[in-house]
Amino acid sequence: MLSDLPPDVKAALLQGVNQSAYPKFGKEPLSPPHAALGPQKPQSKGKKTLALDLDETLVHSSFKPPPLPQKADIVLPVEIEGQICKVYVLVRPGTEFFLQRLSKCYELIIYTASLSKYADPLVDILDVRGVIDARLFREHCTSIQGVYVKDMSLLGRPMNDSLIIDNSPTSYTFHPENAIPILSWYDDPKDRCLFELIPLLESLSEVDDVRKYIPMFVTHDNRVDFQRASHVLANAVINTSPLVGQGSETAKEK
Repeated sequence: MLSDLPPDVKAALLQGVNQSAYPKFGKEPLSPPHAALGPQKPQSKGKKTLALDLDETLVHSSFKPPPLPQKADIVLPVEIEGQICKVYVLVRPGTEFFLQRLSKCYELIIYTASLSKYADPLVDILDVRGVIDARLFREHCTSIQGVYVKDMSLLGRPMNDSLIIDNSPTSYTFHPENAIPILSWYDDPKDRCLFELIPLLESLSEVDDVRKYIPMFVTHDNRVDFQRASHVLANAVINTSPLVGQGSETAKEK
């Protein structure tokens, strides 16, 4: 979290960084030749885009096995400096259901600051139903004073139709209006965070511009006020275009 960062890094990210020095972090999507993603796949065409962080959002990984009686959900061999190491992965409760359910109304993107040699095979295992449309890794992030920041404009999708869920506010420093925070997860088998987000995200998939509504229910300490979100989204402007997410000007009051 931001409070855990050294003061100079926190200040640089939230106050001292001149965004003009990082032109890639725009409020408009990059054009197709420069965007990281190609055209939407047929099954996702017209949907809003939901970028999902991996570590501490969907999984928790360690080089040490979890303490008994807990067992790793996945043991992943990863090559590090010429040696094969075992990575023990715990999967957050509800991950498979969350992905399957949200794929019905979103184009799903994994956007992680982890290396692809670890994250890519892990997502292969997590995505048992093949609902994840694309994956972005550390090379798609920007390092600012040692902190990896994710650029939502890099996706090349309309910013009014793009969201990111991440446990680290520093990841979406330049696009907070597109971000839904989630509590970091390590091993709690009773965690319900993903389940709690599903109704909210399904409602957001219908609005005309996510940036108008997210700041209305995300608090200053990076938490979702679900009661406020329910009220806000019940009165939101919805997009009535058959191709939701294509920037239609047609909208009506819910």
